[in-house]
Amino acid sequence: MREPLLSAALDWVKIGVPAIPATIYYDEEKAKWIKRPIVNTYAMWRDRPMTVEECEALPWDRANGIMLLTGIKAERGYFFAIDVDIPLEELRPSLGIFRVSYFEETISNRLHALYWSKAPVPTLTAHDDRNRELRLLGAGAQVVVAPSYGYKKLNDNPLSVIDDPLTYFSEICGRLDFRLDKEKTIEQIEPPPRLKKLLNEIVSRLKVENIGGQYISAHCPFHPPDEHPSFAIHKQKNYAIDYHDGHVYNLKELAEALGIRLEDEECLDPRPLSEIIASAPFIEYLSPPLLPRGALVVLAGKPGVGKSMLCLYIAHEVARGGALFGRFECRQGKVLLIDEENNPAQLKARIQSMALDISDNIYVSILRGFRIDVGKNIMRLEDIVGELGIDLVILDNWTCLVKKVDENKGVEVGHILNRLRRMANETNTCVLLVHHLRKDAPFPIHELDTLRGSSVLTGVPDIVLLLSHERGAENRVFKVIKNRYNSMEPAFLLDGKWRIVGELAASVEKNIEAAARAVKDYLAVKLEHMGSLHEILENLSGDFSESTIRRAIDFLYKTGQLEKPRRGFYRLPITLTTLD
Repeated sequence: MREPLLSAALDWVKIGVPAIPATIYYDEEKAKWIKRPIVNTYAMWRDRPMTVEECEALPWDRANGIMLLTGIKAERGYFFAIDVDIPLEELRPSLGIFRVSYFEETISNRLHALYWSKAPVPTLTAHDDRNRELRLLGAGAQVVVAPSYGYKKLNDNPLSVIDDPLTYFSEICGRLDFRLDKEKTIEQIEPPPRLKKLLNEIVSRLKVENIGGQYISAHCPFHPPDEHPSFAIHKQKNYAIDYHDGHVYNLKELAEALGIRLEDEECLDPRPLSEIIASAPFIEYLSPPLLPRGALVVLAGKPGVGKSMLCLYIAHEVARGGALFGRFECRQGKVLLIDEENNPAQLKARIQSMALDISDNIYVSILRGFRIDVGKNIMRLEDIVGELGIDLVILDNWTCLVKKVDENKGVEVGHILNRLRRMANETNTCVLLVHHLRKDAPFPIHELDTLRGSSVLTGVPDIVLLLSHERGAENRVFKVIKNRYNSMEPAFLLDGKWRIVGELAASVEKNIEAAARAVKDYLAVKLEHMGSLHEILENLSGDFSESTIRRAIDFLYKTGQLEKPRRGFYRLPITLTTLD
């Protein structure tokens, strides 16, 4: 059965409709046919096209059916179907009410009519007096098609394009004497109060052309002058579409784009501390103390230092339940790697060079144009995390994952990072975000200052990790430079196989503090309490590295503990004590 099913599935995939393997069987107890997808990861293709390679990789040898995803936007429009629960013999005299398109007979001797639409299509249900169903299938609903077991073509027509599927469906309901379910009639759906308030505020900002039972038509605010209304808000599904570029907004994204800000209601909920403590869970780790669940972790380093390779290593250790660096045990879990920097060939070469296993616990999205500064993408990511049961999300890297945000603007950066952190907390997932270092901070006072962009990039994350090369050696230095969960900030030397080969006894900050005291002590006994940079470096080089001494001097100068009377010279500030 694999070959005819796969061949038919690929035909659908090539025109933009995702096709997944399904199993079809008769349930004697329920006395009805059951149709179920074999894989549970199909939700990812509701927002993007399925590739031929992805389709071919699915378990078609276990299937006896093909299931298509409706509501998907392809080159010709949005794919949808109408499912008619009337025996074909009875329906045949009324087939003329259906616009000519591609029709199939189902396993129950019913009709499937398949179409394209110019606009997004919801899923609606209608019933007649005999409680038979007429269904409009869109918005991600599934429909089984031939050559599935028991299904067959009724014609070979191409899919027709329907301008207004909702009106078309209503016409069919009327001709066949079906009535839309009351709870699903668009006019009778009352949105939640906060959504209704948001929708009203949005409508007040738009130049509205028409408010119908299903859609609100308006002149597009993003493509003026828009003489013909090319912007619509779906009142049931609470989304808007810009027909100029096909961009779809949820209401919150649209409000943000229009500059609307509605304060959250009941954002304060004071409760006794004892109640909070009693209900709070214990901290869980994927790998203690480096990867807590519910946390946002940032891994930073210079380009080429091996951040992406380290992420691959971490992903494989978590996927197999191994031990990071041979020391920190991992709880086995599923990993989602979203890589917007490296291509598949680079990924393959790195996995081979590192001799890593190919694990089914690792899911990869690579160079798909995913952006974390697009609100709907964060929501989609949260859905995928739930659907796949993901434990660790790796985002590689910040620069490639944002396009609308200035990383030096704290408000913009904070909005994205807080959404990621909130998602991690709500899904009990660890999110690992890869980032780069500054190019213009050779001797920063604190290593957190080496990260590029706004200080929010170090302020919001729960843990910040730093990867660098050991000076004059092939080993890498791995440090925890911020840890909100505990005071442990280990620093290690790692070899090429990510094994610990040494530990750094003191943190860089403590070295800088010690070097700063030594600089002040040295200048305190100098004539006029002043010395040249060359003298300071020469006299302290036996105890500290040059970079540590320079960073200590920079720290003292920036905090007013040193003065710079002329180029290349430093002295202690003139006070009553230094005049003695």
